[in-house]
Amino acid sequence: MLFENLTQAPASLHVADFGTDHRHAVVVWKRSYDLQSGLRGEWALCDEPLPIIADPLHTPYGVFHGDVFLSKLGVDLCVLGRIRRSDPTTSTIVTIRCGSFTHALRVTGDRLWRRGLGGLVPSAPKPFLEMELSYSRAYGGVTRAEGMDVSFPDNPIGRGYFLEQEAALEGSLPNIEAQRAPPISAWDERPSPAGWGPYPMYWGLSARAGLSIDPQLQAVSEISPSLFNNAHPELVMAAIAGGEQLELKGVRDDRIAFDLPVTRGKVRVSIGSDRFDVPTRVDGVYLWLEEERLVITQRANFNYTVHPEQVRIAALLEI
Repeated sequence: MLFENLTQAPASLHVADFGTDHRHAVVVWKRSYDLQSGLRGEWALCDEPLPIIADPLHTPYGVFHGDVFLSKLGVDLCVLGRIRRSDPTTSTIVTIRCGSFTHALRVTGDRLWRRGLGGLVPSAPKPFLEMELSYSRAYGGVTRAEGMDVSFPDNPIGRGYFLEQEAALEGSLPNIEAQRAPPISAWDERPSPAGWGPYPMYWGLSARAGLSIDPQLQAVSEISPSLFNNAHPELVMAAIAGGEQLELKGVRDDRIAFDLPVTRGKVRVSIGSDRFDVPTRVDGVYLWLEEERLVITQRANFNYTVHPEQVRIAALLEI
């Protein structure tokens, strides 16, 4: 099938061939906006947009496993960046709201496990002006046990994961925790890692939610679309229409708030003499704070049957 991108933003067509005449196709559309233009209420596309990515994209805040797949569950919501404040603080709450969806993180300064009454206790948190909203600051990491390095499967790059008390002594506690959960209080607690950055499919939270294993065959029996979400599982929204207000509190001295751009597209599919249109739907909202960029991905899925010598064209249009 030929693909024509009649818009000003990167897009690509991907077709799944399962060995029959039937094909499953998806058009991925990625629009990168200048954040400052949106804060003024007049969204403009970036001069250097992010491309469609097929391979993992590693960032300081998490890993995008890619854009090339047929579908995912709901809408990803990611924030990539740092807390930057004028006055030092030892702890703060940061909140994101998109329409009716809300999520909050508790962010605490650096702490260590110290000896106290009854065992190890957290030290007083150090004040901070900046803190990266990265999974390296969330619960997880690698610890040493029985002479081996052992990774926490839900977040192997984090901090705070220990299997032995002596290993925990003078070890770091996580800086980032889910606000809805109580703060970590014991060295051997196993809280779920929290964060707003992209969360790769091969880490535990996504893998367990997205894969079903046949206990007899010890093989994957079913793959859920949720496996392909780039956001942390707690940051997946049901749906958005565009135009919703996105608000951040606590990340900067002042709140950041803007209305999401409303951009709709459709894929005009021509297969022989047949014509039909498929609307795109938003499936990702990614706010890059340091780059002052808002990236929105949309996707359109359709099926078709292959016949010999048939002209097949998919054209993406903005409407």
